[in-house]
Amino acid sequence: MASRQYGARRKAAEHGFFKHSPEVARYEEESNQYKDSPEVAGDRFKPNQVPCINNQTECPETETALNGPLRLKYSDFVGDTPLIDLTHLVPNCKPGVKLYAKPEFLNPGFSIKDRIAKHIIESAEIDGVLKSGATVVAASSGNTGAATALFCAAKGYKCVVTTSEKCSREKQEAIAAYGSEVTVCDDSGYMSAARDWALERGWFDMDQYDNLLNPQAHELSTGDEIWKQTSGAVTHVVAAGSTGGTITGIAECLKSRESSIQIVLADPVGSIFAEAVENNGNHGKGSSFLVEGVGKKSIPGAMNLSYIDKVVQVTDQQAFSMCHLLARSEGLCAGGSSGLNVFAAVSIASQLEEGIVVTILPDGGAKYLSKVYSPEYLHSNNIELLKLPTRDPVPSAFPLYRDLVGDTPLAELTHLLPDGGAFAASIGVRVLGKIEFFNPAFSASDRLMSTAMQRLRKDPDFQKKIICDNALHMCSCAMFAGINNVECVIDVSRMSNDIYKSQIDMCHAYGATILRDLSEIDISPYTNICHLMKSIQNDTLATELMDQTYGALSHVVAEDPSILCQQSLSENVRLLHAVPQQNSKLFTTELSRVYSKNRISDEKVVQVAHMLTKREGLLCGRRSALNVALALEFANSIENGPACIVAIMPDLGIHDLSTVYSNEWVQQNMH
Repeated sequence: MASRQYGARRKAAEHGFFKHSPEVARYEEESNQYKDSPEVAGDRFKPNQVPCINNQTECPETETALNGPLRLKYSDFVGDTPLIDLTHLVPNCKPGVKLYAKPEFLNPGFSIKDRIAKHIIESAEIDGVLKSGATVVAASSGNTGAATALFCAAKGYKCVVTTSEKCSREKQEAIAAYGSEVTVCDDSGYMSAARDWALERGWFDMDQYDNLLNPQAHELSTGDEIWKQTSGAVTHVVAAGSTGGTITGIAECLKSRESSIQIVLADPVGSIFAEAVENNGNHGKGSSFLVEGVGKKSIPGAMNLSYIDKVVQVTDQQAFSMCHLLARSEGLCAGGSSGLNVFAAVSIASQLEEGIVVTILPDGGAKYLSKVYSPEYLHSNNIELLKLPTRDPVPSAFPLYRDLVGDTPLAELTHLLPDGGAFAASIGVRVLGKIEFFNPAFSASDRLMSTAMQRLRKDPDFQKKIICDNALHMCSCAMFAGINNVECVIDVSRMSNDIYKSQIDMCHAYGATILRDLSEIDISPYTNICHLMKSIQNDTLATELMDQTYGALSHVVAEDPSILCQQSLSENVRLLHAVPQQNSKLFTTELSRVYSKNRISDEKVVQVAHMLTKREGLLCGRRSALNVALALEFANSIENGPACIVAIMPDLGIHDLSTVYSNEWVQQNMH
């Protein structure tokens, strides 16, 4: 089987990526060896394959203002999410049973709703219903609103999102970060508000609850991917319903190919779906529940109950307990609906003698740190976490989530230059972003941390205790420690809670202990993992950059050069060290004290972060914005090309919603 790397390389060669590079001929010749090889399921980041869910083939190549083949923007990375193995979570699992999950938070907007937002908007454009200057309105419990806001930002539409009081603070802030207007209504009124405004004001209504393009998106993409990834061997699919689009679309795809495939609805206790399935659509009023984005008190038009073969009801306690198990034993920080789906899928798999069960992980847990992963929230809602069983994983056809380190995509950023990239294109200059927050802990540090943990496990003197005092690495340290049953302490004595609260909360979700005063413990048995990481050379990032650019790479921009093994780069590649201003309010003191002439002001970092989010739908973190700011500044200074400049984008913007993307914080802290 061809590796993901060669699969990506071959696709890039076929589409002329970096066609002017002197290395292309050699790479194309090497790639032809793999031309007829099958690709690994979930090979999603092919540099120039254009995703298109309106049909099941690739979109035709088109010309752009850059006078070359179409280059992928961040918003194009929708779908082709991998399958990961969760079989070891099934108690008393029979040898012939497998449980796999599809992590949909690896989409650009960090949820499965990117699939339907892209499909509905692009279908409306094709039909002429949605035109330049239009306003799009979406009623959403959060994720569809964020996905709609993302694609409206990338395509230049105005966006208004109505949501309920149940929507988490993080999801509301993410929607606003894309430039969308957010209106919070009561739980029963947010859907009618969007519908009324669309009629009254002539806005385009996403109408996700009744729009049949919703299930069609999943029929053409999600269901098809599951079929291909399992080679048609899937026997059960377990998914929750809200609009019903995901489970209906997947069912339409799979049952048309194999009618015996069982479709199982995971439903929160309090939703009316379970009762409606059992009573031919008849149901009562339902009751309240805490899990967001699933279940309903009425049946949406996008939901086809006739496809559902079985229902598994799950309590809030069971769903949230599974979320905590996934975070601490798998390094998989997922949302409440993911916990609900996995709990139901484990229940189904434990009853089987043989079969392949696939479930969906709709979104990530970074949007629920103030709820699902908050001890205060759980206590106030009388949720006492259950101790769920797990066991050591065994070799599988699919990776564990922790193994999805690296193989991250490059996104086109040249068009963000002042003239839209026209001059840069004329002299052969490219600016690209390396999306490192698509690693398991949403951080570029995952590469170093995975290597560091492998080294520690081989050390006979290692006492399975680590301490991390570096804000750049703390989430990766906490995640890899948790999955390796290593006690982890995060020293936050030099970190501002204002700046790093979200990352600190995520470390806690992974099971780390947070300390502001190290005198509380005896640190002698602890290994300082950050000191160890300084001695580690991990060449995967450098190798990927050379491979993805076909040797055309000329400059790499990074605020943390330690993540690069510079010996693996071509001798002609220059490293640009991005450093924030002195006395920065956005970055740690240690980082801002580094000597460099490439200093970027806090104001510039905020400006670039907002530009990326509101023009590209790319919700990146402050470190990513710092690197992109320097990359664009340097590219704009080049008078003679060619040059290929890659900015490392190591962090997630969801962690910066209360700072970089908060108008109040910016007004208080920026000049």
